Amino acid sequence: MNFAYITIKVIDSIEGICAFGCCYCGYGEDCKVGGHYAVYGPNSPINVDTIPDVTKDEKVMFTAEQAGKKLGDQLRSAAYSREKTTQEVMEVLQKMHQQE
Repeated sequence: MNFAYITIKVIDSIEGICAFGCCYCGYGEDCKVGGHYAVYGPNSPINVDTIPDVTKDEKVMFTAEQAGKKLGDQLRSAAYSREKTTQEVMEVLQKMHQQE
């Protein structure tokens, strides 16, 4: 996916396992190509026990909380400049396009 038209500065990253789209798409247990099938195999039911839930992962939730605090601190900082941040992101995007 190309987000070149959106100027977003990445503050932090969080890794966790979320629910596959298969859990909600409507094909779910009958699908033979989705993530649920790949992880749990054929004939595996989709239920509360097999749907990953990041809200139950204390490490992920703590990391997300810290990332939110980091973002809040940056936005409240007297040194924060929306214009400067946009310019930084645009420079990164320009370099990415030059490498293509």
